[in-house]
Amino acid sequence: MLKAQKSLKATVITMIATLMILFSASGANAYVYNGGKWGSANITVYMYPMSSKSASAWTAARDNWSQATDVNLYAGSPGSNITLNETYNANVTWDGIAYTSRSGGVFLSPANAYLNTRYTNGYTNIKTRGVAAHEIGHTIGLADVNYQTLMAGNTPLRGGIYYPTNDEITGINRLY
Repeated sequence: MLKAQKSLKATVITMIATLMILFSASGANAYVYNGGKWGSANITVYMYPMSSKSASAWTAARDNWSQATDVNLYAGSPGSNITLNETYNANVTWDGIAYTSRSGGVFLSPANAYLNTRYTNGYTNIKTRGVAAHEIGHTIGLADVNYQTLMAGNTPLRGGIYYPTNDEITGINRLY
Protein backbone atom coordinates (compact mmCIF):
# COMPACT_ATOMS: atom_id res chain seq x y z
CA MET A 1 0.00 0.00 0.00
CA LEU A 2 2.77 2.45 0.92
CA LYS A 3 4.59 1.65 -2.32
CA ALA A 4 1.42 2.38 -4.36
CA GLN A 5 0.93 5.72 -2.56
CA LYS A 6 4.54 6.75 -3.29
CA SER A 7 4.11 5.77 -6.92
CA LEU A 8 0.86 7.76 -7.21
CA LYS A 9 2.47 10.76 -5.47
CA ALA A 10 5.43 10.63 -7.89
CA THR A 11 3.07 10.44 -10.85
CA VAL A 12 1.04 13.43 -9.63
CA ILE A 13 4.18 15.48 -8.99
CA THR A 14 5.49 14.64 -12.46
CA MET A 15 2.19 15.64 -14.06
CA ILE A 16 2.08 18.93 -12.17
CA ALA A 17 5.68 19.73 -13.09
CA THR A 18 4.97 18.95 -16.75
CA LEU A 19 1.90 21.18 -16.78
CA MET A 20 3.83 24.00 -15.12
CA ILE A 21 6.53 23.79 -17.77
CA LEU A 22 4.01 23.71 -20.59
CA PHE A 23 2.03 26.68 -19.34
CA SER A 24 5.00 28.80 -18.26
CA ALA A 25 6.95 28.42 -21.50
CA SER A 26 6.49 31.29 -23.88
CA GLY A 27 5.12 30.29 -27.26
CA ALA A 28 7.22 30.40 -30.38
CA ASN A 29 6.85 33.47 -32.53
CA ALA A 30 5.54 33.07 -36.06
CA TYR A 31 7.86 35.78 -37.32
CA VAL A 32 11.57 36.21 -37.96
CA TYR A 33 13.30 39.53 -38.51
CA ASN A 34 15.40 40.08 -41.63
CA GLY A 35 17.95 42.31 -39.87
CA GLY A 36 16.60 45.67 -40.97
CA LYS A 37 14.11 48.33 -40.01
CA TRP A 38 13.40 51.90 -41.01
CA GLY A 39 14.58 54.74 -38.77
CA SER A 40 10.97 55.73 -38.18
CA ALA A 41 7.59 54.00 -38.17
CA ASN A 42 6.41 56.62 -40.71
CA ILE A 43 7.39 55.11 -44.04
CA THR A 44 6.69 56.54 -47.48
CA VAL A 45 5.65 54.20 -50.26
CA TYR A 46 5.67 55.00 -53.97
CA MET A 47 3.82 52.93 -56.56
CA TYR A 48 5.02 53.08 -60.12
CA PRO A 49 2.21 53.29 -62.67
CA MET A 50 1.03 49.71 -63.27
CA SER A 51 -1.99 47.56 -64.02
CA SER A 52 -5.07 48.18 -61.93
CA LYS A 53 -4.92 44.62 -60.48
CA SER A 54 -1.36 45.08 -59.17
CA ALA A 55 -2.04 48.64 -57.98
CA SER A 56 -5.13 47.48 -56.12
CA ALA A 57 -3.21 44.60 -54.51
CA TRP A 58 -0.33 46.84 -53.41
CA THR A 59 -2.69 49.51 -52.04
CA ALA A 60 -4.78 47.00 -50.08
CA ALA A 61 -1.66 45.26 -48.70
CA ARG A 62 -0.09 48.59 -47.70
CA ASP A 63 -3.30 49.61 -45.97
CA ASN A 64 -3.58 46.22 -44.21
CA TRP A 65 -0.11 46.62 -42.66
CA SER A 66 -0.77 50.27 -41.72
CA GLN A 67 -4.11 49.56 -40.11
CA ALA A 68 -2.93 46.46 -38.25
CA THR A 69 0.42 47.71 -36.92
CA ASP A 70 2.16 50.73 -35.44
CA VAL A 71 3.83 51.30 -38.81
CA ASN A 72 2.37 54.09 -40.93
CA LEU A 73 2.86 53.27 -44.62
CA TYR A 74 1.65 56.26 -46.58
CA ALA A 75 1.66 57.26 -50.24
CA GLY A 76 4.79 59.04 -51.35
CA SER A 77 6.54 60.13 -54.51
CA PRO A 78 9.59 58.85 -56.38
CA GLY A 79 12.45 58.60 -53.89
CA SER A 80 10.20 57.23 -51.13
CA ASN A 81 11.44 54.64 -48.64
CA ILE A 82 9.69 51.80 -50.47
CA THR A 83 8.96 51.50 -54.18
CA LEU A 84 6.29 49.05 -55.35
CA ASN A 85 6.10 47.84 -58.92
CA GLU A 86 5.18 44.98 -61.22
CA THR A 87 7.19 43.08 -63.78
CA TYR A 88 6.65 40.21 -66.17
CA ASN A 89 9.43 37.64 -65.97
CA ALA A 90 8.81 34.10 -67.25
CA ASN A 91 12.39 33.03 -66.47
CA VAL A 92 11.96 32.96 -62.68
CA THR A 93 9.84 31.00 -60.23
CA TRP A 94 8.89 33.84 -57.88
CA ASP A 95 5.52 35.58 -57.96
CA GLY A 96 6.79 38.46 -55.84
CA ILE A 97 10.18 39.64 -54.64
CA ALA A 98 11.59 42.40 -52.44
CA TYR A 99 15.05 43.91 -52.47
CA THR A 100 16.34 45.73 -49.42
CA SER A 101 19.73 47.01 -48.37
CA ARG A 102 20.77 48.07 -44.92
CA SER A 103 23.54 49.69 -43.00
CA GLY A 104 23.89 48.97 -39.30
CA GLY A 105 20.44 47.37 -39.23
CA VAL A 106 18.72 50.38 -40.80
CA PHE A 107 17.16 50.05 -44.25
CA LEU A 108 18.50 52.29 -46.96
CA SER A 109 16.10 53.85 -49.47
CA PRO A 110 14.63 52.65 -51.60
CA ALA A 111 13.49 49.15 -50.83
CA ASN A 112 12.00 47.75 -54.03
CA ALA A 113 9.24 45.16 -54.25
CA TYR A 114 7.74 43.59 -57.36
CA LEU A 115 4.74 41.49 -58.28
CA ASN A 116 5.54 39.13 -61.16
CA THR A 117 2.51 39.35 -63.43
CA ARG A 118 3.65 36.16 -65.16
CA TYR A 119 2.08 34.45 -62.14
CA THR A 120 -0.19 37.00 -60.47
CA ASN A 121 -2.27 37.57 -63.63
CA GLY A 122 -3.58 34.04 -63.07
CA TYR A 123 -4.27 34.61 -59.36
CA THR A 124 -7.45 35.85 -57.73
CA ASN A 125 -7.33 39.42 -56.49
CA ILE A 126 -7.11 38.27 -52.86
CA LYS A 127 -4.23 35.88 -53.61
CA THR A 128 -2.37 38.70 -55.41
CA ARG A 129 -2.97 40.90 -52.36
CA GLY A 130 -1.43 38.16 -50.22
CA VAL A 131 1.72 38.15 -52.36
CA ALA A 132 1.87 41.95 -52.10
CA ALA A 133 1.40 41.85 -48.31
CA HIS A 134 4.16 39.25 -48.03
CA GLU A 135 6.60 41.42 -49.99
CA ILE A 136 5.72 44.52 -47.97
CA GLY A 137 6.44 42.43 -44.88
CA HIS A 138 10.01 42.04 -46.16
CA THR A 139 10.36 45.78 -46.78
CA ILE A 140 9.41 46.59 -43.19
CA GLY A 141 11.59 43.99 -41.49
CA LEU A 142 10.24 40.44 -41.66
CA ALA A 143 12.02 37.43 -43.17
CA ASP A 144 10.62 34.28 -44.77
CA VAL A 145 9.55 31.43 -42.49
CA ASN A 146 8.89 27.78 -43.28
CA TYR A 147 5.40 27.36 -41.85
CA GLN A 148 1.89 28.46 -42.73
CA THR A 149 1.69 32.19 -42.20
CA LEU A 150 1.78 35.29 -44.42
CA MET A 151 5.59 35.33 -44.35
CA ALA A 152 5.90 31.70 -45.51
CA GLY A 153 8.62 31.55 -48.15
CA ASN A 154 6.33 30.51 -50.99
CA THR A 155 2.72 31.21 -51.87
CA PRO A 156 1.40 27.61 -51.63
CA LEU A 157 2.88 27.24 -48.12
CA ARG A 158 0.84 30.26 -46.97
CA GLY A 159 -2.27 28.10 -47.29
CA GLY A 160 -4.70 30.90 -48.03
CA ILE A 161 -3.33 33.46 -45.56
CA TYR A 162 -3.52 36.84 -47.29
CA TYR A 163 -3.24 39.26 -44.37
CA PRO A 164 -0.70 39.83 -41.59
CA THR A 165 -1.30 37.37 -38.76
CA ASN A 166 -1.43 38.35 -35.09
CA ASP A 167 2.14 37.11 -34.54
CA GLU A 168 3.46 39.08 -37.54
CA ILE A 169 1.64 42.17 -36.31
CA THR A 170 3.23 41.67 -32.88
CA GLY A 171 6.63 41.25 -34.52
CA ILE A 172 6.39 44.51 -36.45
CA ASN A 173 5.05 46.39 -33.43
CA ARG A 174 7.98 45.11 -31.33
CA LEU A 175 10.42 46.12 -34.08
CA TYR A 176 9.07 49.67 -34.28
